[in-house]
Amino acid sequence: MHKVNISIQFLFRVLILLPALLLSIAARADLFGDDDVLWKSGINLYIKYDKQDSSAGGKTLPNQHPVTIDGQQITAALKGIEFWTKKGFFSRESEVNTVFTASQAQLLGTYLATGLNKAKPGQDIVFALASIKSGGLFKEKYFMAGRAFYQDNRLNIIIGDYDRPTDKGLEAATGATGTTEVQYFFTLGRRAKASNFKKTITVGDGIDINKTGGKPRQDWLVIDVPTAATAYIARFEKKDKSDNSADIEALRAESARMDKERREMRAEMARMRKEMSASSNPGDEKKLTVEERLSELEDLHKKKLISDVEYEQKRKEILNDI
Repeated sequence: MHKVNISIQFLFRVLILLPALLLSIAARADLFGDDDVLWKSGINLYIKYDKQDSSAGGKTLPNQHPVTIDGQQITAALKGIEFWTKKGFFSRESEVNTVFTASQAQLLGTYLATGLNKAKPGQDIVFALASIKSGGLFKEKYFMAGRAFYQDNRLNIIIGDYDRPTDKGLEAATGATGTTEVQYFFTLGRRAKASNFKKTITVGDGIDINKTGGKPRQDWLVIDVPTAATAYIARFEKKDKSDNSADIEALRAESARMDKERREMRAEMARMRKEMSASSNPGDEKKLTVEERLSELEDLHKKKLISDVEYEQKRKEILNDI
């Protein structure tokens, strides 16, 4: 009876995990056999061609594909896209964040340039990327996904999932079966409907957001690539120059401080040489009172310029002159 219960429990667990495993295997075969993939990593991360997404009402303008855009300019433009968030729940202060991490911007810059150069008017480029961020004591993986296309002489990026965490329960259950990677299904962003990405994008310098029906969509970025790239590079160079100026000023201040210390040290050495000369010259000693000579001797002893033996010997000589 005990063995029968164990078998039933094992069968029950297999039946629960079987759909997820089948989906994972099917997705792996579909993704890895896709000739339209521009870049992939595992079964979840990719940049690839997809059928053009439909606009609301079904009237979708063809994309301006193929188009030639410099990949480094795309990377620079994406690095400069920022949004503001509150520092804490009860805080009134805000802090600036970048939409794309440096590695995400680099990947998209490289493969969007390649993909858009060969894309057809009826194709978009969709992507799913990951980032590693601090989550308390540990670093956690988060996903972002979206689609990109070129229209009206602008690069358009619609963000779907953003900062989507991994499903720890599913990861643990799937890992128990020996499967090394869980398949996730992402929201890739749509022309017809806004996603849950509600960040307050900083517009200007070639960065804007789409307005559908007069309503702004924070999830739909519209980018004048050359303008945005130039603005980001100029801002970066200005910051670098400012940092260098601060370093130069700090070096100047340190140099001035050391010069002052050296001048004071030279003055002190000159004064000590004069005192030593006076104490070793009997003719000069007679010009000083006993009190002055004892005071000078005491000062030299405190500064450890003469030993205890020398101090006592010289003290006796001064006192014998009384």
